Amino acid sequence: STGLSELASDTLSETLPSKPGIVLQSLGEKWSKFSYTLYLCHYPLLHVVYKYIYPVQSDQMNLCTTLTILLIATCVTLICYPIYYLFERHTSTVKQFINSHLIHKP
Repeated sequence: STGLSELASDTLSETLPSKPGIVLQSLGEKWSKFSYTLYLCHYPLLHVVYKYIYPVQSDQMNLCTTLTILLIATCVTLICYPIYYLFERHTSTVKQFINSHLIHKP
């Protein structure tokens, strides 16, 4: 089973000797694998957080607000990754199964 720490360490170990642009490209490719899950889940999660857990009470940006927003974004990402791990990472396997077993080709 691959977790976020393994994903990060694999990415860094594979790309550290390379140029920064290649490092960013490799990181982007690995993290983009769960971008659709993040896209689908982030708004409902943020809505729950801002409605019930941390209602925004001020329009001012300060250090505390900035750190809170970063913490919330990190938590949302950490919640979305297991959702990806359970469902989206199996997309190609499900697609192959459907194509080979359920779709009758003439």
